[in-house]
Amino acid sequence: MEGEFPRHYDHEVRLGVRVPQPQAAAFLALVRGRPWRFREVGATPEHRDYDVHVPVSGAALGSTVAAAVGFRKARDRSGVDARIITSARLRPRQARTQTYLVLPRVQAKKVPAVLLLALTWWRARGRVHAQSLAEARSLLPEFAARHPEAGPADSLTVVGLPDRVHSSDHHPVLGAVVLGAFLLVCGVLLFVAWRAGEATLTTMFTVWIAVPCLYGAWQVVIRIPESLANTWFPLVITVLAIPAALALGDFSLTVYLDAFGIGANEVALSGISRFAATTESAPRVIQAVVVSLGLFGLVRHFHLLSLGVAPFLIGLMAVLLVLVHVLGALTDQLREDTAGGEAHVEAYRTEGGEARFHSGVEPTVVCVDPGEAPVIRVGPPLTTDRPVLYFKGAKDVDLLWDRDEGVTRVPRFSVTLTPVDTLDDPCPATG
Repeated sequence: MEGEFPRHYDHEVRLGVRVPQPQAAAFLALVRGRPWRFREVGATPEHRDYDVHVPVSGAALGSTVAAAVGFRKARDRSGVDARIITSARLRPRQARTQTYLVLPRVQAKKVPAVLLLALTWWRARGRVHAQSLAEARSLLPEFAARHPEAGPADSLTVVGLPDRVHSSDHHPVLGAVVLGAFLLVCGVLLFVAWRAGEATLTTMFTVWIAVPCLYGAWQVVIRIPESLANTWFPLVITVLAIPAALALGDFSLTVYLDAFGIGANEVALSGISRFAATTESAPRVIQAVVVSLGLFGLVRHFHLLSLGVAPFLIGLMAVLLVLVHVLGALTDQLREDTAGGEAHVEAYRTEGGEARFHSGVEPTVVCVDPGEAPVIRVGPPLTTDRPVLYFKGAKDVDLLWDRDEGVTRVPRFSVTLTPVDTLDDPCPATG
């Protein structure tokens, strides 16, 4: 057969294609420009018949439809008049085979195969299917000839795990049935726990979607070399997670300080404070990243855009689900920070006690001595008969928060501040 398959694929689908005689040259130009294999199997004065083998990555279920859809899209773009007559996914050989990764040869000797694979799998040049390691090594010259970009055969080696077995007794529906049964069992157990008052609805939903999303994210990771979309999409999502975590940390501080009547831009936040806020917001951002990558991986792995009668609607639903989850996670984070600020304010007013830490912000309990000179202030009069909370402000402004009066802003060093342990301690001036 003519043509070369790509380096990474899971299934091979055979399409029987009939092409009118005037379109034969254009059809050959099309298939030779694609990562397919083909051969002519018959000809009449009116048409020619070809076997076109299309590689497909992802689940076995739906791979035939995905191959046919991909062929029709390529045909329509090129304007070739070709019709699919038959289609079938080629079954694996009856003999049990193992998949071996082709890796650059290392100088270290007696390195266990599992350790070598774990340390260097990301440098894989491709895969070789064979019944034994000896057979896989014998196929290296053929592999190097078909993939010259991988390097000469003497610079390569093959490594594989014994449990990576592909045989014909693996039914394509088995994986989907197992996954569906597992999700059903998890859903029933979590629903029972929720009805019994042992789990919240948010926890139940999160656990229920965690398994498929993690599976989809794993599919994205292992299929990064396969296509351009598998490369740039995870990269963009991961890169965007960093500024998203920083922005969410700043928002968390903003809504927390707002409970005290203080703006986030009024407080001098150190790098440690911002890092602490980012650390607390990172789990929500990571969760959103996993859901985004997971849905992307599931849609591509199970060929949902090919199986559905309305691929645009399926893609739109996936995007909307990601947006709903992301916005929900961010809203929950901000709601928790708002509730935390209100709870701290209420605790200060009713209980007093020591200063409380939140997202990198921890005020200091101080007593205020204004001295004899008049003090320029913005806000209520200074409280001098009991301790107040001191927030180090930006632009040389001190923020003094009293449980009854609120925030008073004074120029830095215009009053004397004496640290004490709790809001219940007496101030020296009144002691």
